[in-house]
Amino acid sequence: MEETLTGEAAGGLSGEAAPAAAAVQPDVATPEAPTPEFAQTEEGRARPLVETAELPIGIALSRPRRGASVFQDQLVAANSAARADSLKMLATWFPGYDFDQAAQNVDGRRFSVISLGDALPDFLGDEESVLELMLEHEHAWGLGGISFSHGEVKGHQGPPGNAAVKPGRGGERGMVNAGGMAKALDDRWTAIINSADKRHRALAEICLHLTRAYSSPTNTNIYISYGPSKGFGAHWDTHDTIIVPLCGAKRWALFEPSVLSAQRPWVEPNVSEKPLWDGILERGMALVIPRGWGHRVDGSDDLSVHCTLGVSRLEVHNVLERVSFEAGYWPALRADMPFDPDEPVMSYMGSVFDSPQGFARAIAAVATPELVDRAIAAHRARITRPTFPSFRDTFRAVAFGDWSGLALRLIAPAGIMVNTETDQDSVLAFKGQAVRVAAEARDAFAALADTLPRRLGDLPAIGSGEADLRAEFARQLVACGLATVEPAA
Repeated sequence: MEETLTGEAAGGLSGEAAPAAAAVQPDVATPEAPTPEFAQTEEGRARPLVETAELPIGIALSRPRRGASVFQDQLVAANSAARADSLKMLATWFPGYDFDQAAQNVDGRRFSVISLGDALPDFLGDEESVLELMLEHEHAWGLGGISFSHGEVKGHQGPPGNAAVKPGRGGERGMVNAGGMAKALDDRWTAIINSADKRHRALAEICLHLTRAYSSPTNTNIYISYGPSKGFGAHWDTHDTIIVPLCGAKRWALFEPSVLSAQRPWVEPNVSEKPLWDGILERGMALVIPRGWGHRVDGSDDLSVHCTLGVSRLEVHNVLERVSFEAGYWPALRADMPFDPDEPVMSYMGSVFDSPQGFARAIAAVATPELVDRAIAAHRARITRPTFPSFRDTFRAVAFGDWSGLALRLIAPAGIMVNTETDQDSVLAFKGQAVRVAAEARDAFAALADTLPRRLGDLPAIGSGEADLRAEFARQLVACGLATVEPAA
């Protein structure tokens, strides 16, 4: 039986509140956050040059810091170079729109109508590739595949009428029936290919560059409609949206935002009645709509196909999730809530409720600039993007070790973050994984970190002479899914 402590034996708390603590401190000087668990290497075998592990919840990450080490200096430069390359590509596709400025803007973004020129329309191609994607593949019905919308019904729906054939198990999957789809469009339904960038190579490439520019997840839906289709009606989106028509012309109307930085569930879905812009959008144009700005689209006289590129940026309130986690390192913030925080509280060492502003001061002490950096790094490290590598080239490189005419490209869609660095290795995080890089491979890794393709012969040597391990390093990167193989330029 456990002994029950009372009175002085319990620290002098005999029904009276303890004196307020001079300071409420964490029980560790630096949060001992969870660390990745890499696979154990069998005795007698060399540890891999690069290996991956699950990225733990709460892992302490930071953006690479200039001056922290030679390797981190290299990562800082590489992250900047990768983003600069994407900004340059986006400037070619969306001339006149400053994505760098938009990514730095917290709530003052405005809509923008862009004349695209030829680069982006040529890169995307015409609507045929989209219609083939719709007709030649089996799809899930709903947000994971193809959904349908109509002005008289709510949200994403399953296929109406005969729009689907060959239904899969439970009718949750199937093929699109061209005749039934045409009838549904004629009945003013809108078909939506959700997450089209997962299956469309050109859209995936555009989303990759947008992801690097904003260091935020991106996604693409494709909308197919005909006539005065109402789609979702007037609404605002929870992310920034870029509209790119592939064919057809539609009239768009924009409305002044009701509040700044609107987001669900805190802001009502209503759209303001203050018109801001009204115009026709067609192929060769694009429209940028900031998060929370109301808009309505009216139909066209012909088949209309347009893409919406969504950018879901990290929001300030999201950082509080990191505050909540790291508050657990502070004993006073792990304590029980008193029944009535306005009354005297009993505690061994003092409570955050000993003074009216005690709790607020404790949270302010947790929410340091370093914590904000860790929150940003944790967000960026978990962003992933689909890739479309050539399996034949990959097989030749990985299975045969034949890299002739091939290049290696690292996959780091939102930059490379740092966990720990020792004389033996560096533990990094990107693409949703924890990544251990052996010390002898750091220079070769840094040469790839700007995500541009490199021939193996252009990488710094790992070892020397016949013992050069560059090919093995590349094989490990590709096998772990951290890099892709492509034809060398």
